[in-house]
Order: sequence, then C-alpha cells, then structure tokens
Amino acid sequence: MTVTTTKFCLLAALLAGRPAAAAPAEPPAVVLAVANAESYDHDLPVLRYAHDDVARFARVMAQTGLVPAARVITVTEPGAAQLRAAFARAAAMTAANPGKFIFYYTGHSDANGLHLSDANLRKPELLALIGSVPAQSRVAFFDGCYSGALAAKGVKPGADFVVPKAELDQPSGSVFLAATSGSDVAFELEELQGSLFSHHVVDGLYGAADLNHDGLVTIDELYQHVYKAMQAYAASLPAARAQKPEYRVDLQGRGALVLSYLDRSTAPLSLARELAGELTFASADGLQVYRARKQGGEPLKLLLVPGEYAVTARDGD
Repeated sequence: MTVTTTKFCLLAALLAGRPAAAAPAEPPAVVLAVANAESYDHDLPVLRYAHDDVARFARVMAQTGLVPAARVITVTEPGAAQLRAAFARAAAMTAANPGKFIFYYTGHSDANGLHLSDANLRKPELLALIGSVPAQSRVAFFDGCYSGALAAKGVKPGADFVVPKAELDQPSGSVFLAATSGSDVAFELEELQGSLFSHHVVDGLYGAADLNHDGLVTIDELYQHVYKAMQAYAASLPAARAQKPEYRVDLQGRGALVLSYLDRSTAPLSLARELAGELTFASADGLQVYRARKQGGEPLKLLLVPGEYAVTARDGD
C-alpha cells in the first residue's frame, strides 16, 4: 500500500473569481444543536464523540446551510432548565422573522425522552418545546438510541422515493429524522470518529446528498442519502445489527425544504488525472472530512468549502 499525505490551502484557488455567497431568499434559519455525552443515568457509558458531532453539525449548518453564526445555538451537557432556556432563546430569534428552525440532538436517549445531565426530558415536553418555536418549518434530528420513538406516532421506515425538484418557496410544517427505530440502539464508530448517523447527515449536507446535482440538498435527498449510507455499514456493526434511520414528514405547500446551499457555499476542485486511490480531505481542526474514490487516468471534480485541508491518498490493497 502506498500512503501519501500532504497539506495545502485551497482558499485562494477555490475563491478565485468567485462571488461572495448570497443569503438565502427565505428568512434565515435558527439552529439549536445539543450534545449530551453523559447521561443522568451514570450506569450508561460516556459517549466519545458527541461533542465532536455537535460541533460538526453546527459548522455545516453555518457553512453550507448559510445560517448566520449568531443564529446557531450550541449547548453541551445541559440540564433540563438550561435546555428549556435554549429553546426560549431560539423562539425569540424566530418570532420577528419566522423561517426554518433546526433542532439537533446527539447523546443518550430512550423511547421516553432525552437523557440530559440531570433528568430525562420526557417526549411530551420535548415535542412541546420544538413546537413552541414559531418557525415556518421545523426540522428535528435525533441521534440517540431508540430515538425513532421520540419523533411521533406514525414514523415511516426508510424507503426509496422520487426526489422532488427544489423550489425556494419553502413549505411549512415539521420533519423528524431519527437515527434509529424505537427499538434499536445507535452506534459510534472509531473509524468515523463520530456516530454513524451524524457522520452521514453532515456528509450529506456537505454535498454527498445532492442526488440531482442542482447545488441544493433537500430534506428528502438528505434522508435518502443517510438511509442508504447507513445500510452499507450494517455488516460491520456489532452482531450485524442494522441501524435504520426513521423519517416522519408533515409539510404543506409547494417546493422542497432546502437545508444546504452548495451552489452558494462551495467551489469546484479538479483533481489531476494521474492521482488515484482512496482520497481523504480533512480540515485542520478535524471537524470537516471529505472522502472520495478516484481511478487513475480519470478526471474527478469535487465541491469543497474553501479552506485548508490535509489530503491523504491511499493506493493499493
């Protein structure tokens, strides 16, 4: 095996001749991203990557979701009172200019609620808090064990479907995307340095989920990407237990719910024809990682957020 690692800055090359990213046409989103690595139930293990996962999610929403930094609320290891206060802050942000509200939770959970540092935040209160944010549309990501039970009754299992055309007259309603069913556990993987679900959510928002290559990632495209990518890991999970994400959508109106604006936040990088192998592009802080497979003699163009990356190419068995 040949392993080559180099480090270079793509900022100047990617930004050359490229206009600054424009703001989305719809009102700006508000993101509340929460991590609880340690449950109030101290018999449960401390999660290794929850804090990294929440940082990655907050970062991708700022970079490709074009959410202003002041509207991204990140909370780690909250108690119940602190989480209620964070929801109140998000509600105040959206009251004057309703748009999307995106809630992300990674940590311990069960079928009854979220495991916070001091209590189990029960499902009825959790859903009420999400509903209390006066947004046009609400998207909730639950990355925890048995999290499918938290979404609501009638969660539909993963299945292929036609990806709708993205139009920017955003629909209204709610979407829940959970890492597991109501009876399954969620996994962290050392090779991903994060959870299986969150890794593929973030990867999808960085562009892997843009199935129709229109420069936008919709919630439907994201779910389809996450579902298929997670199933590919089924054989490598403990006891070959598949972790299947679950999805519930209740949206009204025309168009698709867009979460990522690749056409406004990324730029193309063309790789040399002679380069071959498994390629990894990792940002300096390790939060942002792109992976690609390239055959020698064939061109490959990637869409990357401008920045500095360590690039590793592995060629061989």
